[in-house]
Amino acid sequence: MYGASSMVSITADAPPSGKIFDRWTGATATVSNVYSASTFATTAAQDTAIAATYRLDPALDTDNDGVPDSWEITTFTNLSTANATSDADRDGTTDLAEYLAGTEPRNPVSSFRVTEVIAGATGEMTVQWPATLGRTYTLRTSTSLSGNDWTPIAIGIPGKVPTCDYKVPMSQSRGFVRVELEP
Repeated sequence: MYGASSMVSITADAPPSGKIFDRWTGATATVSNVYSASTFATTAAQDTAIAATYRLDPALDTDNDGVPDSWEITTFTNLSTANATSDADRDGTTDLAEYLAGTEPRNPVSSFRVTEVIAGATGEMTVQWPATLGRTYTLRTSTSLSGNDWTPIAIGIPGKVPTCDYKVPMSQSRGFVRVELEP
């Protein structure tokens, strides 16, 4: 029993197998941090209910196919469609590569590529590509499309949704530009 306006500690139960804590739901207006499994709540004058909710662990891969279960369920509603070598939209990019790049594996038009290059008035060009939060990218240039003569001009570019863009001084450009997803 607590009186109105008492500060109480709340801690979620251990998550079920394959899941992680997601958030507190219910009467959460007085919860200090609804995204923390262990936090504080200020009690109200009347009875209230707060419940912990859980979601699939984003790192869990129960079928050991290289693709996280949470992404497979969200994207395909099952664990049998996607794996490291499947290509659901038949665009030449594996479903695993589409997961890593943040592209749509059911849409052959959605692919990881430079989508736009814009020449600037002040001697630079802006390179743009589809990106994902939490991923980082490297931008390289070369004078030739063949061979391994690709010089990095920017590394560790943080991903932002829906696209990343990077201004490249024309003096750094060597003819061709490519973007790579960093491991």
